[in-house]
Amino acid sequence: MTTPTSPMARPCHPGDPVRWPEGCDRCYGRYEVVTVWQSRGICGYCYQAAKRITGICACGHEGVLPGIIDNRPACRTCSNIKLNVDCKSCGAEAELYSGGRCQRCVLADTIDRLLTNPDTGHMVPELVPVAEALKTMKRPNSGLTWIRQPHVDAFLADLAQHPVISHRLLDELPPSRTLDFVRGLLVEHGALPRRDERLARYERWALTAQARVVVPEHRDVIARFIRWGMLRRMRIMESVPNGTFLRSKQTVTVGIDFCNWLTTHGATLAELNQSHMDAWQAEGPTTRGFVSRFISWTAKAKITTEGITVIPHRRGTSPRLPAAEQREAIDRVVHHDDFSPRDRLAAILILVSVRTSRPSLP
Repeated sequence: MTTPTSPMARPCHPGDPVRWPEGCDRCYGRYEVVTVWQSRGICGYCYQAAKRITGICACGHEGVLPGIIDNRPACRTCSNIKLNVDCKSCGAEAELYSGGRCQRCVLADTIDRLLTNPDTGHMVPELVPVAEALKTMKRPNSGLTWIRQPHVDAFLADLAQHPVISHRLLDELPPSRTLDFVRGLLVEHGALPRRDERLARYERWALTAQARVVVPEHRDVIARFIRWGMLRRMRIMESVPNGTFLRSKQTVTVGIDFCNWLTTHGATLAELNQSHMDAWQAEGPTTRGFVSRFISWTAKAKITTEGITVIPHRRGTSPRLPAAEQREAIDRVVHHDDFSPRDRLAAILILVSVRTSRPSLP
């Protein structure tokens, strides 16, 4: 005999012993009684929970088990309970959701409606396995909760109107968690080939990043650096780690900023000298040291002169305030009347890592 199952319990409001002193005879909570089963008053919470208990009764009947006999769930016949849990569509015993139909039938109809092209009346082949996976998911109520969100409904209806579903098509759509989930379903069920999503995201990001380069000559260099200095190494990886993905973005971003800085100072990469690099690093944060990889690549490619020295970025090397000055500054922040508690906390966190070259707070 299988063990009866029921959904996860939902939180109940506190009972009211004044309004309902008798309360529920099943959970013994002081709640309003909505029906009487087996000569016992049943509250609304227990009534809803009973419709979701399924399994095999001691008599052998399989389905919804709303009653209790000998401390075990029992079917409607054995417990003499009148309860409508018969789906009009599939005939199965289950909690009814809408129009006398169970959640699974409503979910299936909703999926067919959304994933069928209204102009052709057909579902594109790529979406067929996705539809089947959603229809047969273990918890149809979760599927209904997800699919009935307005943005999910709109996304699926729009997707269904495309004659062919591909990675390229999905890449052209606005990024969202819904898109990522649907793409995962398409890949999981063989409708789309597997690919490294971080690599694909980097390629899309890189195309957009190149547009920020002011001078066409420098834009061409950045494009070549991305292709041969970044992507060439990433494409041979079995899977691009998140750290590599983030560092590669930062490296290109700093390279773009450096090229634009040279342009504003009337210079090109071909004219780059050590004074340019020293000024670039002196004027900005230490993260400008990430330009070292870009400069190394341009030197090997004969775009810049060899021998340009870049002070590399190192984490945790910023000098701290002397202990006495740090305590004094923190004390002023703590007793500063114009700071909110949140601003005061932020200021303290900054002070414990502030550089000696920065002025202290007034």
